[in-house]
Amino acid sequence: MRLIHYPLLPSWRPATGCARSEERYSFPLFFNVDYHTEVRPLPQFASRDGKQRPALRAGEHLFAQTAQTFAYLRDRVEAGELLLPDGSQEIGQFG
Repeated sequence: MRLIHYPLLPSWRPATGCARSEERYSFPLFFNVDYHTEVRPLPQFASRDGKQRPALRAGEHLFAQTAQTFAYLRDRVEAGELLLPDGSQEIGQFG
């Protein structure tokens, strides 16, 4: 998806006196589902090696992955100051 707001382009490029048609600007667009949204695999992907993949709560999964990734949060988890949600997956896992 490309989202371009043309009236603002002149303020984003150097003042060269002319616009070059090959100029392109890209801006990341991030979005996510609501925290409490249940995310589950499609039926054709529901099992892996005979093991059923669980449904996840989007926000809980994101929180658990973040808390296990950043050192300062890992330290708090290990110290018992921060608790991971029940059923949290290991880092890099989705179901």
